[in-house]
Amino acid sequence: MEVQMVAGPVGSPELKEKDLLRVAKRLGRDWWQVAIFLGVDTTKLKIDDESIDAVKQGYLMLYEWYRNCDPETRTHATLRAALEEAECVAAMECLSLDAK
Repeated sequence: MEVQMVAGPVGSPELKEKDLLRVAKRLGRDWWQVAIFLGVDTTKLKIDDESIDAVKQGYLMLYEWYRNCDPETRTHATLRAALEEAECVAAMECLSLDAK
């Protein structure tokens, strides 16, 4: 597996969309907590509140963050820190496995 590195002080692998999906699958309904720590304005997301698809909701939130954040902070380390703050251990472990 090829790992791209981001130039910068963190030295954390750059995230890809497939990484976001893997994390979203583990987040479940806790995705909104991670949104708070990532600074994502969930009111701007096009999420159907009646939808029971928590994976899709989580992915949309993560993708919104991914698209709008500074490329230097679009790393495993940044996302892992937000997951840790939100106490989303399963998603954090998934991300840690991807970084290896």
